[in-house]
Amino acid sequence: MERKVKSLGAGKLKIGSSALYIVPPNTWAEVFKVTLAASSNVTLNIYHQIGPNIYRLTPNNLAMATGEFTELENLTMSPGGMLVGDCSVEGGVDFTVNGAEER
Repeated sequence: MERKVKSLGAGKLKIGSSALYIVPPNTWAEVFKVTLAASSNVTLNIYHQIGPNIYRLTPNNLAMATGEFTELENLTMSPGGMLVGDCSVEGGVDFTVNGAEER
């Protein structure tokens, strides 16, 4: 098996649900850290979706003030698994996802 440590994703959360990271087919992922930084006063939600099942990773409507950040750590994800999020202000949260993929 080949293991690659890398940045798995980066961007801004949207008001509607958006994917932060999707595990490729035939691949397992270990997410070391998800960093969420607020550029506005926002509420946000982050979930781990596995097929039809959705698991909340943050408190419901987590409130963050401008300049605050939070981190999620150590998440193992199976093929097709997704990190999904939303926030109350379009582009109000910058995110990075770092980890490793193994095929």
